[in-house]
Amino acid sequence: MGILFTRKEKNQWIWFEDNSEPYGGKYDGEIEAGKPDGQGTIIYLNGTKYVGSFKDGNWNGQGIFYFPNGDKWVGFFKNDAPWDIIWYDKNGNLNAKWENGVKNNSKP
Repeated sequence: MGILFTRKEKNQWIWFEDNSEPYGGKYDGEIEAGKPDGQGTIIYLNGTKYVGSFKDGNWNGQGIFYFPNGDKWVGFFKNDAPWDIIWYDKNGNLNAKWENGVKNNSKP
């Protein structure tokens, strides 16, 4: 368990232990080999937040991604991306779904 900070460089997340460098997010949770691995929470400076499973520094497994406007993605993430996800708006209405990594915008 611990705290890490991150920022993206050349489409790669860089993880470090102190906030003396510019950073884009703060992680609190399980760590392995200097990266999030296991259960944790990351809060990004833009106000978004992910709570759930991480593997090798990426969102991977069950989790919830929260947007500042109240929307949220709930379900399974794979390699930092929605995989089997339901997107709810701030009122709990279905916005979209991802199945096997493919987004389907049709609403019931």
